[in-house]
Amino acid sequence: MRKLKLLLIRIICFLVPVKERRRRLRYELNAVWTGENVCCLTTPEAKGTVLLSYLKEPLLLPDGDERLEYHSNVWECREIARIFQSRGYNVEAIVWNDKYFKPRKQYDVIFDIADNIARLNSVLPQKCLKMLHLTESFCCFQNQAEKQRVENFCRRHCCSYRPKRQKDEYLSQQSLALADYCTLIGNEVSKKTYPQKYQSKIHCIPVSAAYLPRLKQREQYLPKEKEFLWMGGAGAVHKGLDLVIDVFVRHPEWKLHIVGNLEQEPDFMAVYQKHFSQCQNIVYHGFLHLAGNEFSLIADRCFAFVFPSCSEGMSVAVMTLLRLGLYPVISRNSGVDLPAGCGKYLSFCSEEEIEQALTDLFLKDDHDLCHEIETCQKLALKISSRENFRRVMEENIDAFLSLKS
Repeated sequence: MRKLKLLLIRIICFLVPVKERRRRLRYELNAVWTGENVCCLTTPEAKGTVLLSYLKEPLLLPDGDERLEYHSNVWECREIARIFQSRGYNVEAIVWNDKYFKPRKQYDVIFDIADNIARLNSVLPQKCLKMLHLTESFCCFQNQAEKQRVENFCRRHCCSYRPKRQKDEYLSQQSLALADYCTLIGNEVSKKTYPQKYQSKIHCIPVSAAYLPRLKQREQYLPKEKEFLWMGGAGAVHKGLDLVIDVFVRHPEWKLHIVGNLEQEPDFMAVYQKHFSQCQNIVYHGFLHLAGNEFSLIADRCFAFVFPSCSEGMSVAVMTLLRLGLYPVISRNSGVDLPAGCGKYLSFCSEEEIEQALTDLFLKDDHDLCHEIETCQKLALKISSRENFRRVMEENIDAFLSLKS
């Protein structure tokens, strides 16, 4: 029956000529005929209902499902839903960028990671509590930081490139203003990118790192190859990969491994594809599951990673690689606090500064390097554990729900 309904929806929508109207009709028919636009967690004698604007599918994943080992947001979303459920609430989840969803009931709480607080505010009950979960730096700061990086990139390479991580500043600021309580996956550096008037209701929490089946031990910190790793998600220029590649082009004696899905950025690949084929010291691996054997083999050859991002909340990639046992060369805006005297912060993220930082690494005493890596790893294991994320998120959700009384 479900397959028949989906087929009928596809046939009906095929007859609609305007793309946006076709998408809206498909969404509305899905909502009425299959109910697949919302996922639910229920609890007996619920005291109310939470609208969770984040992801849908994670709510129904059982413990041990391999999808919980992918990006940390899958596990975090499910955990947030379970916390609300354990507090006696039903939870109905939609995808964060669902711009068609319209409430069909009265919600007591909305937990949102993007702009749905602003979009839905006029149709939510007046007493609905609003919690905004921030995962990035302030939208205006982030947009401007990426634009500057893109302008620099295009000027250096005489090319065109479209920014990949721009946010709607109007809706983002509206949601921020309307929220009763905010959590921010980030540190004080990330928090200070937000306007002063909102900082009192923003509470920093740690990110949970991606799952790794095996972590380096002290004797594995410095492999004989001493190679480097860059790993990141969408927005290669935003995250400074272009700067890193340009440094390694000048240093064929250093080897760089790149892990990420650059096929999604053909304008970036148009500039660097030739380097991936011509420079033997720069190896592009594409997207890899971190629990897989291929990533483990790469990590075994590396002793450090470089991440000169212009704007983050708290980088999952950085926390994951710190847990793994790699030396960090990162920007302040990665949102990660390194232990005093350990690792390297980039102040300007220029090619020259990155080049000098990597040169200095080879001049460090091996004992000092191992000490710094071990200290960073121990802190990351403590801060970015799933247990710590749940504990801190529980504290913040309880503080948020207390506003209702």
